[in-house]
Amino acid sequence: MIDEGKKFDLAIMDVVLPPEDMKALTLADCQRTGLRLMAAMIRAGVCSRFYVVTVLKDLKEEVEKVCEDAHVVFKFQYKLDSEPEELKDTIDRLFEQPVA
Repeated sequence: MIDEGKKFDLAIMDVVLPPEDMKALTLADCQRTGLRLMAAMIRAGVCSRFYVVTVLKDLKEEVEKVCEDAHVVFKFQYKLDSEPEELKDTIDRLFEQPVA
């Protein structure tokens, strides 16, 4: 859908994706692949709001930089352990924030 030029109001991403180099399959490699995809989506104007779920706390600064540099709205969460109502409230708050 992204290749077809579709635009999205919100992307909920678990940024653990297999890297292009399948020889390097560490969790950090997978997280960085997800971050590169997210940055590419931002550059292409695919989405301006992201809910980013990760299992590496140290990735937070990189996610913040990518999002803040592009002026997109984001929420970073270490592991998705929210109750459904809490998740809905978080997403509602993301939509309350204006995008650039």
